[in-house]
Amino acid sequence: MNSKITWNISNDYSDYPEEVKKHFFNKYIVLRKKYTDWIGKISNEHKNDIDWWSSIPSSRNPNFSKLFKYICILETIELIKKKRITIIVDTYSFYKILTRHYGKKKNLQFEVSQNNKSNNIFKYFISVLFQLFLFFFIKIFFRKNFDKKKIILINNYFNYDPRKIERHFTFSDSFNDKYFKKIIFIPTFLPTKKLFELIKCIYISSKKNYFYKENILSISDLFFAFSYIIRKKKFKKKYINYGKYDLSTLIYDEIKNLRYYNSSLIGILNNIFVKKIVNKTNQIKKTICWMENHEVKGWNMAFRKFDKKIKVVGYQGFTNLPQLMNTIPSKFESEYEVIPNEIIVSGKAYIKARKEFYKNLKIKLGPALIYQGIFDQKNYLKKNLFLLVLTEFNSINKNILKWLSYVLSKNGNIKVIIKKPKLLKADHLLADFKTNKNVKIASENLSDLLKNTKYVIISGPSGATLEALAYNCKLLIPFIDPYDEKYLKDLNISKNTYQIFKNKKFFSSAILKLKNSNLSKGKKNISSKNYKNYLFQKIEKSNEKIFI
Repeated sequence: MNSKITWNISNDYSDYPEEVKKHFFNKYIVLRKKYTDWIGKISNEHKNDIDWWSSIPSSRNPNFSKLFKYICILETIELIKKKRITIIVDTYSFYKILTRHYGKKKNLQFEVSQNNKSNNIFKYFISVLFQLFLFFFIKIFFRKNFDKKKIILINNYFNYDPRKIERHFTFSDSFNDKYFKKIIFIPTFLPTKKLFELIKCIYISSKKNYFYKENILSISDLFFAFSYIIRKKKFKKKYINYGKYDLSTLIYDEIKNLRYYNSSLIGILNNIFVKKIVNKTNQIKKTICWMENHEVKGWNMAFRKFDKKIKVVGYQGFTNLPQLMNTIPSKFESEYEVIPNEIIVSGKAYIKARKEFYKNLKIKLGPALIYQGIFDQKNYLKKNLFLLVLTEFNSINKNILKWLSYVLSKNGNIKVIIKKPKLLKADHLLADFKTNKNVKIASENLSDLLKNTKYVIISGPSGATLEALAYNCKLLIPFIDPYDEKYLKDLNISKNTYQIFKNKKFFSSAILKLKNSNLSKGKKNISSKNYKNYLFQKIEKSNEKIFI
């Protein structure tokens, strides 16, 4: 008889039992298209409803929605259902689905670890209070009329750094001098505890070509957005099955949970703002958004449905991130007119990848605005041997630091620099490393660290992976995330430039060997110049004009 397996689905994927993990990781790759098509089917009935497109299930963002994870679990169970296994689940709704389909199998047992009834109402009130603060603060101190001479609108996000407000649309000086008179930025503000920095950024930007949505929105518009918490009840219904599984309860569980309510709120307010601005002026020729594809659905949907003459563009100035399916536009999103008419990508390598769910997606190649430091032609000494780069996802960070702890326990004299995430707080994960004299925790610019590093330890969804290749670093990848292997393979990255490790022991041995003998000496990777041009597009007058 097979030994009994215990599978807690709340654990990190890399901690799943080996008998489970190999099947789950495979399903996490191969079910992407089927899952995306299913989201399109359940969206059809609500295709004209901004509330639906602002909801979590429609986002296809696996960091917001657990639907894809649950589907992969169900498909994995089909493959292992003859084994003796106890499956510990995290919600009563999912428990009921499992027992309905597999409850009669004596070798399968199901337990609920926690029936978390919290709907994160605190998140709702934080979002509401933040939006009310912004609304009245801007209305009172920074009231501004919309300049009808501005014919290009760019939806962007603040950096909350008064020294460098703009995060994503960092145009060249020559472009700014020539074209800024045609552009107006429409910033989206994310909740922050840095209220002083926020106020200062609003003050600085008010002197420039920024216009705030709050100057168009009314208090009744805000309360309409706030009342989404009441309107969401309309989504409690029977949805189209995924295969043989009725996942209607899981869909509504996500809609009624307010953990990511702020994203829903922004999507609704974007939609209202665009409707009002389109009615106010007929001079707008083009709109551009930073296209991560959730709350900007409200922006794109309104422009595409209310004024067909306006060219609606999405700029994806980030690298390929297949883990985040929301960043890859789908055919149904195009048919329902909730994504731009045209997508701009920032590297040749990403054109095919962005067409995964829609082969006829209109894509153009533009500059990688936030990665221009890569084209610095200086030759740098690779003084640092190992750099571990943390991501903006703590589930990944927690696991990769476990691997590092194992390495340090076996090889105490290994020196490693850990790069902290830029936005995410990870200090609690780094507490055990702060007293280790061989570990340096760095918060300086990633590009400065990569220039001087030979080996980069990284895993999971991060643009830093490809940025490291552009700086001619070699990648050492603990196999933590299901996409770690597929990610580089799909972009045709040479295996000479990276190594993937499927267990900690092999990883630790490789680190020690690299330290002692520097085996990479004399082995040539593909030149950094080739990777720069393949993964990132340099700013030139001809390609920067794509924004005009």
